[in-house]
Amino acid sequence: MADAVRIDNSPLHGRGVFATRPIDAGEIFCTNSLFRIPSQEREFLDQTSLYDHYFEFEDDAYIAFGAISFLNHEDDPAADFFLDIDTLTISLSARREIKPGDEISIHYGVEPWW
Repeated sequence: MADAVRIDNSPLHGRGVFATRPIDAGEIFCTNSLFRIPSQEREFLDQTSLYDHYFEFEDDAYIAFGAISFLNHEDDPAADFFLDIDTLTISLSARREIKPGDEISIHYGVEPWW
């Protein structure tokens, strides 16, 4: 799975995640480990550069260790993400066929704040 994506400069915003091989619609093509930051520590996290790079679940924050932290937002994204809190992992599933070199995006689940 790890060989399916790479991180590079993005025309959307800053850095992004790009396909390195064809990815089929419905394929789970990338899984990263998560690090949990308890809700009582989020106020400190929100004062760091990681503020825009974590996922939320039941008031806790989760940092993905790997390419998933570099995904950009689009209203019609190429992939969906799934948090598995029991295994502390996050995975990507392709919403449609993705070609090598295509940027892979997700919908952040909130309206963009920038």
